[in-house]
Amino acid sequence: MLAIVFSWLVAAVLIVGLAVLVGRVVTGRVSGLPVDARGRYSLTHLQIALWTIVILSLIMGAAVGRMVHGLPPLGFHIPGELLAVMGISLGSGVLTTVTKATKDAARPESVAASIPKRLMDKSRLTTAEQAEWRPRFWQIYMQEEGTFADEVVDIGKLQNFLITLVLVLAYTVAVWQALDAAGTAAKFDALPGFAGSFLTLLAVSHGAYVAAKIPPQPGTPDTNLSERDRKVAGSVPVAAEPHGALGPIAEWSDVNPISSVPRGAALGVVDAKPFELNWRFSAAEPWQTAEATRVGKDSYLAFVSREGADGRIEVTFTRRYPAENRWEQGTHKVTVDG
Repeated sequence: MLAIVFSWLVAAVLIVGLAVLVGRVVTGRVSGLPVDARGRYSLTHLQIALWTIVILSLIMGAAVGRMVHGLPPLGFHIPGELLAVMGISLGSGVLTTVTKATKDAARPESVAASIPKRLMDKSRLTTAEQAEWRPRFWQIYMQEEGTFADEVVDIGKLQNFLITLVLVLAYTVAVWQALDAAGTAAKFDALPGFAGSFLTLLAVSHGAYVAAKIPPQPGTPDTNLSERDRKVAGSVPVAAEPHGALGPIAEWSDVNPISSVPRGAALGVVDAKPFELNWRFSAAEPWQTAEATRVGKDSYLAFVSREGADGRIEVTFTRRYPAENRWEQGTHKVTVDG
């Protein structure tokens, strides 16, 4: 029996270690695994991680422990209630992710966002801006849309978090009791299950959590998704190779919309999304086009061609977003100094 207990603990430590490593590599934080595409700590990610650590480590521990005792490694039963718990957690995670992605695309200005540490380290944000945009763990139970994002507690998220935490702890205790009652590895032939009422509680909690995400929240939080994309687009340095080939570079972005460029410098337009740059030097000329190149995570760059630019005093440009099949509203003008 000690072999099962020891294997379970070792498996849990290994899975937690892997989670820490993945979070550190991807986001720059050891606690980065629960961070989602919005750059925020996600309750959905945390719930899936908790259940995965507990259940997967227990399965690995039982299999290895039985093998050590000369028993069939997979000769134990996994109750349907336990599979249902994973199904509820993963299912609500999928629905939540789809709902959030839909809102991110349709109403990015209403969605609160943060900037992960790894991207923050590459940015040109000030210390105050970094403090404002960094993700915080308490985001898992705060409102994440509208005027009051990160200002008030989302009671549905908090309830869901507490129910998950209580059930995870209760199940861990139930496993210890089951191991103690079995006494030997041979008698530990089934993982503990869940009472139907607890499954219902978990399902209702997750259902309410997903349903609460559907209605849109009015208002625009200060740290919203649109503003984050503009911050990132305007702060990510452009790769050195194009600079060396083109000489002096003047970068225009929504965050830093320069009004003029030195004569002889190349005008580069930076955006957080893939785009097509269209420009001309006068209203009598046809538009010229250049497709933006990705130069970093969420950073795309296109240059106004120097061909035919000699003697020009102004360039007008606009952007088209092929993935969204739309043009931006209006045009931009940049003068040429010297």
